[in-house]
Amino acid sequence: MIRQILCAVAFCFGVTTLQAADDAMRFAVFSDVHVSPGIDNETFLKRSVDEVNADSSIEFVIVSGDLSNSGANAELDAVKAQLDRLQVPCYVIPGNHETNWSQSAGLRILENWGDDRFVFRKGNFIFIGFSTGPYMKMGDSNVKSQDIKWLDRTLAAMVKAGDRVICVGHCPFIGEQGGMNNWSDVVDVLKKYDTAATLHGHFHSYQLRNIDGIPGILFRSLVMDGTGPGYSIVDLNDRELKVFNKVLGEALPAEPVFDIDFATLSALKDLKPETRPDPDSFREQPADAEVELVLDDGSSMFSGLSVDGDVLYYANSLGEVKAYDWKNGRLRWSRDLGSAVYSTPLYGDGVVVVGSPHNAILGLNAENGETLWSIETAAPVVNDGLIVGDKLYMGAGMGDFLKIDLKSGKIDWRFSGVNGIFQARPAVAGGKVVFGAWDRHLYCLDEATGKELWRWNNGKAGVLLSPGNCIPALTGNKVIIVAPDRYMTAFTADGGQQLWRDNQYKYRESMGISPDGSTVYAKTMDGELIAVSTETPEYELRWRCDTGMGYEHTPSPVIETKGRIFLASRTGMLYCVDAVTGRLLWQYNCGNSQVNNYFLDEDGNLYLTLVEGKIYKVTLP
Repeated sequence: MIRQILCAVAFCFGVTTLQAADDAMRFAVFSDVHVSPGIDNETFLKRSVDEVNADSSIEFVIVSGDLSNSGANAELDAVKAQLDRLQVPCYVIPGNHETNWSQSAGLRILENWGDDRFVFRKGNFIFIGFSTGPYMKMGDSNVKSQDIKWLDRTLAAMVKAGDRVICVGHCPFIGEQGGMNNWSDVVDVLKKYDTAATLHGHFHSYQLRNIDGIPGILFRSLVMDGTGPGYSIVDLNDRELKVFNKVLGEALPAEPVFDIDFATLSALKDLKPETRPDPDSFREQPADAEVELVLDDGSSMFSGLSVDGDVLYYANSLGEVKAYDWKNGRLRWSRDLGSAVYSTPLYGDGVVVVGSPHNAILGLNAENGETLWSIETAAPVVNDGLIVGDKLYMGAGMGDFLKIDLKSGKIDWRFSGVNGIFQARPAVAGGKVVFGAWDRHLYCLDEATGKELWRWNNGKAGVLLSPGNCIPALTGNKVIIVAPDRYMTAFTADGGQQLWRDNQYKYRESMGISPDGSTVYAKTMDGELIAVSTETPEYELRWRCDTGMGYEHTPSPVIETKGRIFLASRTGMLYCVDAVTGRLLWQYNCGNSQVNNYFLDEDGNLYLTLVEGKIYKVTLP
């Protein structure tokens, strides 16, 4: 929460005096502090707070994201304990380590600081900051659709003649790897107003970027190569902005890292502006398919959808679960769950199942959205489930995996002992249930009893290398997965015996299986599609297709229908590949953000959702 506490007067740690000027201000920027309880960074943050409290010239502190290492509640609480000691106002936004990996589905940020965005006026400068994602899965950063609208609406109401804007976002407003896929949408808003600069972290180093004529300043991390631990000091007035590297225990240097003259912007003269994406590229309809935008929700989406006839069941970043008749353009019902939904709504036999970020699995009446049943969970439910017949198989957010009667919500069995968050949906076939979790393990259970048959891990300690967001391929007596350790691994389904592991391609989390179960497909981090046989005891490559998408890290699955394979990029490009030959047939530009997931209707047509809040249908002959 934004704290307005008077600055205490104390002794100075060798900090230079800000030159007197009516419009001058000085503030500190803490970025990428990456605190876990008990590590050195916690001590360095404490010392940073002590120094700021001892410097009466610093008027406020901006914390530009990546407060934690894994988004754990204990980490965020440790940061809050230190920031609460500040004797000046402090303004906090999350970074990707809070939004991508989060024990609380992003709610701890709201609990500790009141919001994931801020705005305030200081003289004739308006400071405004917001989250830049990504949200509960790997992907490029992305500003939520509602936050872009809030940005425009807020600045329109606050900016007066002579005012300037300072915009803060953890990830920089750039399109390259490590940047933001909808940066141009944000910059279009900022350029409507007199935006003096944008402030960022994420790259752990000082950098200056030309963001369509706006100075984009990337700040140091708490621990940065080539210098001691520390933070940044910014001197700002109507004429210029200066950034200083403040090393803990050392005097502020006389020379700034950056000195930006607002009148000339001479600091940008040798910096190439960011290249804007072309929204009209690859918009021609394919010869053998129709790609149709069926809905733009106006808010972001972080999960897939289900379809029953003409009714779409989906959820959005506002916390709304909706039933929408897209043929007639009519909203049937909307149910507010209170905060962003990350779990894909599933439809089956008149019931819509969805995981709630407020610790529950809900069964809703498909006709009106009213609650039929609810199962309390120990953690936010950000994961997907799977309906098979009249049963639901689904992780309970963290800890327990459940088999549930779809109509009644009665729990048939509960498997406990999972020590991490669930995310991807399970695979169910041949009397077995297979799923991964963010605790390093892949699990195989008996479908009838829930008894553990076997579990596996890759032998590495890092939980971020877990098979937590990969949908296992389960066919015959074989289980195949990919994971962030960049291996594809095959096991026997009966005993979990490892058959082979392959890392000649950069696998990550995106994969699928052919309808007949004979082939698994995997999207690599180089943008290739790999087809591997499931019918041989050893690894056998059927074919490889270079789609041309380049660097890729999103976990959206690969899916085959009617002899065509579909996969998508981090920037909203949909690719269609021939399932027999591996030849790229076509690509279509659906937007500027990653695809979440797909749904196949009873006719084999494809539906997909994008983070930017769009739903497309691909009709195939």
